[in-house]
Amino acid sequence: MSMNFGIVLDNSDDGFAKVKINRSGACGGCDSSSGHCHGCLTNSEMISRVANPIHAGPGEIVRVELDSREVFKGAAVLYILPVLTILAGAFSGMGIETHIGLSAGAGSILFSLIGLLLGLLMVKFFDRSDWALRKLSPTITSVVSSRLNGRRSVSS
Repeated sequence: MSMNFGIVLDNSDDGFAKVKINRSGACGGCDSSSGHCHGCLTNSEMISRVANPIHAGPGEIVRVELDSREVFKGAAVLYILPVLTILAGAFSGMGIETHIGLSAGAGSILFSLIGLLLGLLMVKFFDRSDWALRKLSPTITSVVSSRLNGRRSVSS
């Protein structure tokens, strides 16, 4: 589970918020020979779209967490699914090629490409699913502090 802190910039009606997060690990101290790496030259702040189930408001400092296990599950689906559909297409093509009048390898190649296309379409639909949006998005888990009437209040 990775955790960062950020400040809520804006809320949207769909249960998400824009949060400015400090990328504390942007530079790993690589000591590159030129004295600068890409991480050192980029801004250490980023604005992310995160799930906001606790309805944190603009200006509040929040804890943002991302469950690494869910990210790994999503990555497995996104990477393995096209490979499986390519293999299924190749094996299907080997059995069908003589029946549809194709040469020995042409059926496997054709059906592999069809499998790849189907796998990529499945990944696209998975990526846009409500499950993927909720599980693979960083989530605001608590409000660390907020500003009320110019005073700062802290919550646990």
